[in-house]
Amino acid sequence: MKHHWRPAAILCLCGALLFGAVSCGREQQGSDQSQQQEIKDVSVAEIERAVAEAYGENYIPSMEYSQEELKSVFGVEPELCQEFVAKGPMISVHIDTFVAVKAQEGKAGEVQQALEAYKEKLLNETLQYPMNLPKIQAAQIKTYGDYVFYLMLGMVDDPEIDTEEEQLQAFEEQNEIAVKAIEEVLYGI
Repeated sequence: MKHHWRPAAILCLCGALLFGAVSCGREQQGSDQSQQQEIKDVSVAEIERAVAEAYGENYIPSMEYSQEELKSVFGVEPELCQEFVAKGPMISVHIDTFVAVKAQEGKAGEVQQALEAYKEKLLNETLQYPMNLPKIQAAQIKTYGDYVFYLMLGMVDDPEIDTEEEQLQAFEEQNEIAVKAIEEVLYGI
């Protein structure tokens, strides 16, 4: 059985698909803009406390990085920051890291680029325990207005997860705990 499409039907179908795509794009853009307008002015210390609380005893970062280490370790110039919290693990076997920067106005992009370069350096230029590679790959850099975060957090202790792909997904889900806590503080969700 052959289907014969009439030009008018094809035109209607194309129009409906195009309208749907444009509508979705507008909705997404609008929600991004409204979220940016609603960001609360909070300290990065308050955000870090909320993230630590969300993880409970699975929050490993406890060693604070200094302003000099923010530059030497993460590549973030201190003059780009209004304030920051950067913490890592006490023991080298662990790699859990939390960085929160409230950037100077208009400087969030530069902070984000530095943290992306840091992640690339971890992946490509440093020797890591094989068990830590999925956690590094799953690390997230998130930007909300002037706030920029580097998230490499969480514990995955499930014997059913054995492939690298499953581990990567599990660590991505672990980082979402931090994302949710950050958004709750910034947006009052």
